Amino acid sequence: MEKTCWHTIHLSRYFKQSLLVILLCICSLLLYLKYFQQFLEHLQITKQNRRLNHMESNLWKALYDPSTLSELAILALYGEAISYLYIKAIRSTSESGKKQNMLDLGPLHQKVSTHIQMIITNPSNHLCENPSTDTASLEGDEWQHPNIFKSINDLDLPYLEELLIAFFTDVEETWTCFTSEFAPDGLINAATAE
Repeated sequence: MEKTCWHTIHLSRYFKQSLLVILLCICSLLLYLKYFQQFLEHLQITKQNRRLNHMESNLWKALYDPSTLSELAILALYGEAISYLYIKAIRSTSESGKKQNMLDLGPLHQKVSTHIQMIITNPSNHLCENPSTDTASLEGDEWQHPNIFKSINDLDLPYLEELLIAFFTDVEETWTCFTSEFAPDGLINAATAE
């Protein structure tokens, strides 16, 4: 097989954040989908019996299944829209060099909640080939994988907008439950640093 793509994912720096590892793998799979497909074709051709084993066959089916690819696309979009930027924000340090204090994250959680609602209201911001970081990104930051949007668009998956809305509607519900203690009248917001 001709050498067509070599992309290394350095997972060791993300090991402690297993969600990030999963999202990075999903993005890599979608970004380089045709190479994964070509690899499995090559694998099948070079096997003596020309048949994929059970696990290889399941992977083959998944790489060509619109439902599976849609699910992966939604998770990749969630990573770009929320996860990468949220993790970056909570693991950052202040200008004085201090690490984030959990007691001070209420405004960030409110910003995430507002951003989730904006995605539900206007999903097309995330479904175009080149979304603006000004309107589609949580903090206006650069995308972790800017080409993922084009890769997802190129798949031409059915019902992607409806799936994105449904997914983020559930995310909003979970996020509200998760961050209720950070609300202005919540337990964490009322706590002091002592």
